[in-house]
Amino acid sequence: MITKNNGVKSKSLIILVVIIVLLITVSASGYYILNRLYSELTDEKQSLENELKVAMDQVNDSNVELNQIETELEQHEINLEENISKLQELKSGNEYYLHDPTLNEAWEFLENNEETDIQKIIDDAKNRGLRCGYVEVAMEIGVFELLVFDTLDYDMVYLECDTYYLVYPVVGLNYFDCIYEQPYGPSHPEDNDMITEILVMW
Repeated sequence: MITKNNGVKSKSLIILVVIIVLLITVSASGYYILNRLYSELTDEKQSLENELKVAMDQVNDSNVELNQIETELEQHEINLEENISKLQELKSGNEYYLHDPTLNEAWEFLENNEETDIQKIIDDAKNRGLRCGYVEVAMEIGVFELLVFDTLDYDMVYLECDTYYLVYPVVGLNYFDCIYEQPYGPSHPEDNDMITEILVMW
């Protein structure tokens, strides 16, 4: 015979079993949810780390490009300073930046120049950007000073610095016979004006 206490115990036992089953079900569901959430967070963490790595690589690439740009900028600044220095030298008539003129350009310069001192004429030519040289024609009777232009159209052109007469000096020939059209008249053997040496200085 089932007593009242036994019935109560049975109901309690059933309730306890139901509670345990519910707890197990809830725990399993909670574990699944937590595990899924952990997996999602892990994936998100890995994704963020990958994005961070890509961003760091881009920053490194940008730093490399920036360093290259800074190096190029420094080189451009150096080149600019060199070009400014060259320009200043050119304006000062430095011989390394002079150009050889045409014959007409040389004549035009001489026609507008009132100097008679050969060094001043050469300096004036440099200030005009013209390459003009100094020539010593040595003879037994002394030395003649000439101007010389290495013209672009007529090669080397020699001129007296005071008369601007054209001279074609040749070692072994008499100086006055080498002047174009002999404006001083022909020389004579006893004049001792034979050219022994021609020295050109630029």
